[in-house]
Amino acid sequence: MLDDYDRILFLDVDVLVRPDSPNLFEMVPEDCYGAFMEGGWCSEQELLVRLGLLKKIVETYSISVPDFDLDKEYFNAGIFVASKQHKSLFVMPPDNNIMTEMVSEQNLINVRLKNANFKTYHLPICFNCMSWRWSRNYIKENYFVHYAGMEMETRIEMMRQDAEFFKKNFERKE
Repeated sequence: MLDDYDRILFLDVDVLVRPDSPNLFEMVPEDCYGAFMEGGWCSEQELLVRLGLLKKIVETYSISVPDFDLDKEYFNAGIFVASKQHKSLFVMPPDNNIMTEMVSEQNLINVRLKNANFKTYHLPICFNCMSWRWSRNYIKENYFVHYAGMEMETRIEMMRQDAEFFKKNFERKE
């Protein structure tokens, strides 16, 4: 896609966008990869699991990452803004059939971000609110709601209900 477009906004299929959401292309500087830094919101145990997955990517693909620092800068890849210069982040490995939960595109993108030393822009949580972080008012407090990690039937039903709520309660920006 980045062959045809200068910038893209990627959304997982399980994301709803509030009609009055600010324009992410205006928020994220063009030279930055913009995404929600999930690692900063995880428990220590959840973060260790994610960082372990990054190590697995490095080992699986023999990626040499100078000064590879496993820190809290772990991005969720369900919603992101990228420019042409970030094209290398999305090249599938030759054996892409091994992409699993353990070795997902999200983890590969995170390793490549560290390896390429791209500038990043940390989207606030209101642009990628996931179920594990929901409050009672999640639907009113957030612009992008990401239903990741939920059972499929529950996910679909919640998305239907929340889409109706968005239509009734928020005006679309022109």
